[in-house]
Parts: sequence; structure tokens; C-alpha cells
Amino acid sequence: MAASQKFRNVRRNGRAALVVDDIASANPWRVRFLEIRGTAHAIPAPGGSTGLSDEALIRIHPTRILSTRPSARSAGTAADSPAHVSPAAEVS
Repeated sequence: MAASQKFRNVRRNGRAALVVDDIASANPWRVRFLEIRGTAHAIPAPGGSTGLSDEALIRIHPTRILSTRPSARSAGTAADSPAHVSPAAEVS
């Protein structure tokens, strides 16, 4: 992790984003996502290991969280709608 471009970018500018995409169903077609953006800290591995499989990590302090959630329409015809989740309500 410490050798990755993402780790170096976080050390340089202190910001990061994590995006997860998923296909919830192919028939009917339904996708979902989670996006977390915020300030971040690059935390080196104990002992200074710099390989790709080291224990270094990036800790994100969310300032914005977006996700999809099923709409109120009936199952099978509902399109997922984006929802903004307050970081204070979801992440302590």
C-alpha cells in the first residue's frame, strides 16, 4: 500500500475517495454504488515496510457519502435513486 500512487497522493494533498460499484440484479437491470469522499491520512506500516502487501493504510474522514437505495416503487420496476447520507449520522 505504501508504494501505491493513491498512498502518495493522500500524503501530498490529504484527500481521498472510495467508490464501490455493484450490479444488484441483471434482470431487471439494477445497479448500486457507494461513494465516500473526505479528508484522509496516509498511515505507514509499523516497521516501515513499503511493499504492496504491507500493513500501511489510508484512513478517510468522510465529508460526503453518496449511495443508491431502492425507490418506493414496487420491486422489479424500481430504479435505484441516489441518496445523500450525512457523515455525522452514519460514521462516528
